[in-house]
Amino acid sequence: MTKGNEKDKKNFGDFVLWKASKENEPFWESPWGKGRPGWHIECSAMCATIFGDHLDMHSGGVDLKFPHHDNEIAQTEGYYDNHQWINYFLHTGHLNIEGLKMAKSLKNFKKISEFITKYNPNTFRLFFVSTKWDQVLDFTEDGLTEAHSNEKYLRDYFQNVKVWLRENNMKKDLKFDDVDNALMKLLAEKKKIIHEAFCDNFNTPLVLKNLNELISKTYEYESKTRGTTFKLHLAYNIAQFVAFITKCFGLIYRTEFIDYFITDSENKTEESTVSPYIDVISKFRDVIKQAAYEKDLDKVLKSCDELRDDILPHLGVKLEDRGKTSPAVWKLYEKDELLKELQQEKDKKEFERKAKEQKKLEAELKLATPAKEWFATQTQLYSAFDDTGLPTHDEKNHEIPKEIRNKIKKEFNKHE
Repeated sequence: MTKGNEKDKKNFGDFVLWKASKENEPFWESPWGKGRPGWHIECSAMCATIFGDHLDMHSGGVDLKFPHHDNEIAQTEGYYDNHQWINYFLHTGHLNIEGLKMAKSLKNFKKISEFITKYNPNTFRLFFVSTKWDQVLDFTEDGLTEAHSNEKYLRDYFQNVKVWLRENNMKKDLKFDDVDNALMKLLAEKKKIIHEAFCDNFNTPLVLKNLNELISKTYEYESKTRGTTFKLHLAYNIAQFVAFITKCFGLIYRTEFIDYFITDSENKTEESTVSPYIDVISKFRDVIKQAAYEKDLDKVLKSCDELRDDILPHLGVKLEDRGKTSPAVWKLYEKDELLKELQQEKDKKEFERKAKEQKKLEAELKLATPAKEWFATQTQLYSAFDDTGLPTHDEKNHEIPKEIRNKIKKEFNKHE
């Protein structure tokens, strides 16, 4: 028992079994007075009550390794007269927020719901598997952005597999050539590496790296053999393996490659499922017919862009152009995710447009301002000027060397 004073201990290494209660704290009566169990006893009592005198695995944060878990072992093995209460301890790494351990006491505590409002659950899971489970995971915005990019890479891959299935015949050209054999060999190699990585203390970053490499090589293969020697069943086998591994990570994708329409319910009738798409086609046809009567080619092209950018995304459909002579491809996504992605792209373009406009305005302002007045505003570069307005000292009030002054003078005269 302790009252919080180290002098109460017979040995400095002793730890608290029964803690004396302070004023207004909960307590139980005991032979040692009013008090409550120590922290280590609480955990041992819960484990022992449920699992008894032996555990196969026990997990916890790496910061609990000592003294908490050591004390759990000591007191429980002492109670049961057991020489091995636990077979394996799994100590997980901390989640740091910008370099600091996440803790309520530091007021940097983040909830899963906060992540999900900006990123989807798959991104959240990929962020965690990008670091080994027993290492420190540092939460940064850059890390989440990278995980989001990787999630989009996987999502687009599965959609492209569906495009290949629609455009190719599974029974065509079954005989393998050297290119096919090379990809088949790579698949076997990646399966072996990924299996060994999982067996090596769940090395998920290595699994993810090799999975992405396999997908990248599959893209190269499809691009090289498209319309000629492409083997659909080979690409399909790779997709099945990728889908299996993503499910091991807890990622959720439409990977059955059969249902091309994403619906909210499996119980919908055929009419209710296809009616939104038929409605869009019907309205689009009316617009194109009217444009044809009016011989308005610009209206036709504008309507095609509106269909692609503003109408189909609300049905979860993404159209991708492949040049003037190649047909577009369509892909199905969850509607909210697709709209969020397209909005981010629009926001990026708008930001770039405003930045370009601002740069243009600054250039026009510079041209409209006399050289002497313009250089006088550049206080982040210069601190003193001569009578003509030519800079003589830099921002730290050091005299500008002659050769640099000559360059500035040329710029000054050119501006003038």
